[in-house]
Formats: sequence, structure tokens, C-alpha cells
Amino acid sequence: MDITIGIQNVARELSIEVDEEPAELTRRAAEAIRAGEPLTLEDAKGQTVVVPAGALGYLIVGTQAGRRVGFGL
Repeated sequence: MDITIGIQNVARELSIEVDEEPAELTRRAAEAIRAGEPLTLEDAKGQTVVVPAGALGYLIVGTQAGRRVGFGL
């Protein structure tokens, strides 16, 4: 699933693909904000992304990513 993360005071968005259910992802984000702890995500390539809860501007949870075929898609 594709997600887009907006970070406060940063002009660019962070877009990553994760293997996590939308409900679980939104629950984890809300819990991180409530607790003031970083939101830690692992993308589909195995890389870890850590966003401080205080810097989190917004989170857009997209649909399940389809299989991409070809160049430049």
C-alpha cells in the first residue's frame, strides 16, 4: 500500500510503499502521536523510516499498490 507522509516545516512529502493494513497503520500513527513517540515504518524494500511524532503533519493512506510493469511507471 502506498502512503504519503507530510512532515512539518519540510516542503517535500515522503512517499513509501508498505506491507501493512490501512487500519493497523492509522492505529499505529494515532498511538505514536498520542504517546509522543516516533512513528517507525518498514517499507516494501526492507528500509526503516522513522518520523518524530511532533514533526508529523499528515498521513495519507492510499490503496493497495498494484503490480507495476514497464519503465518509468
